[in-house]
Amino acid sequence: MLQVKADERTFLRAKEQIDLLMLDRKTRTRLYRRLGAQLVKKTKANIRAQRNPDGSPWKRRKRGKGKMFKGLQRKVKHRQFNNNRDLKVGWFGFSSFVASRHHYGKGEKHRFTEKIDKDRRDEKIDKNSPASRVQAKNLRELDFRLKPQGNQRRGKKPTLRWVTENMTIGEAAKEIQKLENRQPKSNWQIDRPERQLIGISPKRMAMMIKKELNRNRSS
Repeated sequence: MLQVKADERTFLRAKEQIDLLMLDRKTRTRLYRRLGAQLVKKTKANIRAQRNPDGSPWKRRKRGKGKMFKGLQRKVKHRQFNNNRDLKVGWFGFSSFVASRHHYGKGEKHRFTEKIDKDRRDEKIDKNSPASRVQAKNLRELDFRLKPQGNQRRGKKPTLRWVTENMTIGEAAKEIQKLENRQPKSNWQIDRPERQLIGISPKRMAMMIKKELNRNRSS
């Protein structure tokens, strides 16, 4: 999440600091709207190009060639807070949590009991319960495929929904074990490489603010 405040000091001279602070609410709102739109546009462009804000490429997927974070690309937004004195650019709600995980490369630990309600986690697992989304994601990452139909040479890769609606926890665990050729685990770690989704240098930010202030003076 990027945040710009009306008292931003980094790389701004005293004159620009005063100008920014002295703007009336209507003018400040208009300036922040333009600034926010530019930052959103830049962020979306970086995600489309699959690169960090500094221009370096993201680490590639382990499997597959499809572009990453198309959903996050669509959901990046800008909003104003604190009587239009603060501008925030990024993701809001649950999307913010997801973006943060990938931006900072935070891994996750999961238990085989992940799908069971918290109050029942100490109870015995029912292997006939529907497969979890975590299992479904693991199966797709391991290139699990359905049996070929008709003239198909290779079966289709099932969707997450298909796995959770048509497979049980036990069946999914067995397939994962088969594909990974390992003993079943009760705990596992999902590692994520750091892929920076948003960001801008303080110097660049100051240049954008100065440009908008100059544009406001000439209007």
